[in-house]
This record gives sequence, C-alpha cells and structure tokens, in this order.
Amino acid sequence: DILLEPEEILEEGELWEDVVIKLKLAGITAAPVVDSKGLLIAIINPSDILQEMEIEATDDVMRLSGSGGGETYFGTPLLKLVSRRCGWLVSLLMLQSLSSVILTYFQSVIERHIVIALFLTMLTGTAGNAGNQSSAMVIRGLATGEINSKNKMKCFWRELRGALISASILSAVSFLRVFITPGSNLMASMAVSLAMGATVIGAIIFGTG
Repeated sequence: DILLEPEEILEEGELWEDVVIKLKLAGITAAPVVDSKGLLIAIINPSDILQEMEIEATDDVMRLSGSGGGETYFGTPLLKLVSRRCGWLVSLLMLQSLSSVILTYFQSVIERHIVIALFLTMLTGTAGNAGNQSSAMVIRGLATGEINSKNKMKCFWRELRGALISASILSAVSFLRVFITPGSNLMASMAVSLAMGATVIGAIIFGTG
C-alpha cells in the first residue's frame, strides 16, 4: 500500500470555524486530527462537517433573531428565551425612541404641522430595517470567518462610514417625501429628515455591535 501525506493536519482544540475554513481552502472534505504530541486521535469526515454546519447555522439564526445562541429552540427554557428576546426588544425600543427625542426639539413645529406624525412609523420602520441589514451582514461575516477579533474594529469603522452615507441618502429622500406632502413645509421636512438620519446611524451602529 502507498501512504500519502495528508493535505491538511488539524490540531486538537481548533475551533470548528477554523477547521471548515482550512478544509475549504485546501479543497478537501476530510483530514486527520492530532494531539499536542502529533499523535492521531481522530479523523474529520464530511458527516462531522455537515453536523457542525447545522449547529452553527442554528446558532447564527438564534443570534440574528436576538434569542441568543448555542442552544436549540426546544432546548432553550421558555423564560430564558423570553428574557433574551426582551433584552433585544427593549434595546431596540430605546434606540427607536431616539427619533422622538429629536422630534421633541421640533415640538412647536409638530403642533402646527400634524402631518409630521404621519411619518413616525416611517422613521422607526426604516431604522429597524437598517439595523437588521447591518446585523445580518456582520453575523454572516462572523459565520464565514471573514470577520474576527483581529479585524473587528475595521468592520466597525466600515459600518460607521456606511451608516453615515446611508443616513445622508435616507435623510434626503425623507426630506423630499415630507416636503411634497400636502400641508407640509420646510421646517417639518427638516425635522423628519434630521430624525431619520440620527436613528439610521444609531440603528446601524447598534446592529453592528
């Protein structure tokens, strides 16, 4: 028999994310695992990889939904599941209330122009969508290994720049949308526009974190 040297050798204690990345780069589906002394202790095969990918996918979905991670749906106690969700929901509630804080400075304008109240749901909805997009991209990057502890600040600053650009575009669009509404004027449009920009920036930063 001819013994071939393995294309990739894995070490005991390596993270599954790193293992999958190594196998993917090497273009193989199986590899030996050795201990600190270099002795063979196991062999990773496709079934192991598929099982771990399912666990990781479940974990990512749980984190994306704000329900934590590391456990299955039925394996998580109901009170624990509720507490995790409420933590995220309360945080999002406080974040979306930022638009109300900004609009408070324009209270006299709102009293004179009730049309502004028609766009409050637009503010909270857009901010929520922006935050969800940001968190989805970051979680995807964490799952694939593209984002890690070494480049997390690079990711943060990239998302911050994206937040500023997105906020500028959405503020301009919301300004025009309010301005063309019958009964609106320049001050009402500016109030909604500023609130839109601030909440979008906050939502994206929160989603990235």
